[in-house]
Amino acid sequence: YSLDPPTAFVSMAAETLTMMSVGSVVGGVVVAFAFWSKPQIALLAATFAVVAGLPVIPPVLRFAVNLLQRRKARKTGLEPVDVSGTLTWSVLIPGWLGVVPGWLLLGVSMWSCMKALGLPETNAMTLADLPWVTASYAISVVAGFASMIPGGFGVRELVISELITPKYGAT
Repeated sequence: YSLDPPTAFVSMAAETLTMMSVGSVVGGVVVAFAFWSKPQIALLAATFAVVAGLPVIPPVLRFAVNLLQRRKARKTGLEPVDVSGTLTWSVLIPGWLGVVPGWLLLGVSMWSCMKALGLPETNAMTLADLPWVTASYAISVVAGFASMIPGGFGVRELVISELITPKYGAT
């Protein structure tokens, strides 16, 4: 089974936007709860989560994918795919729910790596630290993606260092 190039492009665009938006929402929600006692920061983080989630709301995602397709079609001459019946709530909600465990597993991976360092700061880490580590990782990956630098080179590391270092020291 093979996909025609326009369908493959739509799939890639929808998946990438979903992964980055859901990662932003995960990070924003955790930061909002972590700073609940500081309303300005909590509100900013909650606003970030809402704004970051907008690109994967079906009408917005359809508009974005159609816009990307039109640009790609001008360059390649390929006909755009009609996404009006495919990028719907009933298709996207299970996708969002499927991406959340992926971000959680990435957070577990980061948490495990930090624990494996054997530093005094990270030896004291417990599973209660997992939401912060997951949010820090998600925000760093999204920042790297948004930077448009290949692989987020340097951006991811800078962001995660800024989020992790104050709590866990120079890891």
